[in-house]
Amino acid sequence: MVDIRTARLRVRDPAPRDLEGWHRLFSDAQNLRFVEHMRTHTLEESRARLRQAIESARESARARWFYAVELAQTGAFAGSIGFMTEPIGGGVLGGIGWFLLPEHQGKGYATEAFQALIPRMFRDWGVTLIDASCDAANRASARVMQKGGMALVWQYDGRLQYQLAKEDWEKSQQE
Repeated sequence: MVDIRTARLRVRDPAPRDLEGWHRLFSDAQNLRFVEHMRTHTLEESRARLRQAIESARESARARWFYAVELAQTGAFAGSIGFMTEPIGGGVLGGIGWFLLPEHQGKGYATEAFQALIPRMFRDWGVTLIDASCDAANRASARVMQKGGMALVWQYDGRLQYQLAKEDWEKSQQE
């Protein structure tokens, strides 16, 4: 069970009570304009995706970690952050992404949640390289990656690709 607390947030395993917020988050065309393929169109689609996230949290050999982000003070559902892992050349790649409800965007919550996950990804879940990409027009996501210590490694077809290696993160923690 995951329960990570920051000054303003709680990052935790998803629960059935998240359905309303989960559906609002993933069915919002504007919110998912850069990743249309992730959009749900019905409550049932959202319910199925939430169920999948809940079930993956129970697996002992996980490759998918999807969390609910809630406001620490009120417990209100604010969004989701998660990553998927895959083996790469002797290590483990953690491809990460985040989504916040429109009313919670622009407040630093994505950065706060991401920065809270980084040590757990490297220390607890075996990730050796964090990887993320965004549409070049999605400046907010690019800024979250930069604030998380990720470096721009590629630009292609209107996409920006960022990465953070475990050894680079460890060095930055010693400074």
